Amino acid sequence: QSASVLLLPSSHEGQPLVALEAAACGLPVLAHKDLHSLPDGTFTTGPSLDEWVETLRGLLSTPTVPVQNVLEHSVEAVRASWASIYDAMA
Repeated sequence: QSASVLLLPSSHEGQPLVALEAAACGLPVLAHKDLHSLPDGTFTTGPSLDEWVETLRGLLSTPTVPVQNVLEHSVEAVRASWASIYDAMA
């Protein structure tokens, strides 16, 4: 409740649900640039420490707009997307 930003420095994750949860609460997310399946509006950077520091400083000094499209990453939406892919292959 008192966090200013969520940091995700890992370069290998599936779909990090913690990023979706943070975004749904209006918390800015700063993630490694190689992560995928993140909601639009996620800030990305890396891999160097200097890039992280510069991006984080900018993020902390500028008000951010909460991510608006978190619902398209919901379990139901992802399930429907996978179902359409499987149906197309049948």
